[in-house]
Amino acid sequence: MSSEISAVDRSRDVPPWAISFSPLVTFAGCALTAVLFAGLLYLWLELVVPDGVLASDDSAARITAVVGVMGGALLLLLGPFAALGLGRLLRRSASTAAHVVTFTFAGSMVGALAGAGLGGPDVAVSLLAPLGLAAGLARLAVSPFAREKYTDA
Repeated sequence: MSSEISAVDRSRDVPPWAISFSPLVTFAGCALTAVLFAGLLYLWLELVVPDGVLASDDSAARITAVVGVMGGALLLLLGPFAALGLGRLLRRSASTAAHVVTFTFAGSMVGALAGAGLGGPDVAVSLLAPLGLAAGLARLAVSPFAREKYTDA
């Protein structure tokens, strides 16, 4: 008797994913996150940041263009890997609400950490809300495109 476990026996120990998405849908979700992030960042800078804080009247558009393009590129490059990691952590949960909350929280943390690295606490707060909300809304938007639960039978 061999003490090794075959690949077939090991695969039975891993539960199937309750919710999964095709790579195309995952990439589309990341693209939607990038667009939502840029739009929400612009709204944040226009509506929430007090007058006189930004250098000029068109600073919100300039900041959104630069940060939105850089953030969008990073979301398109690294977002699918982050989505795969979060999906793997949530593979047993079939609750869309749990997935949306997790993606919102993860997006907020990434926004806060990136903002802190870019310019301190003020920038961290300015990126926390738009990126978190964009990630959660995009995850909610792609929910109808989930694959059916995989079963071995």
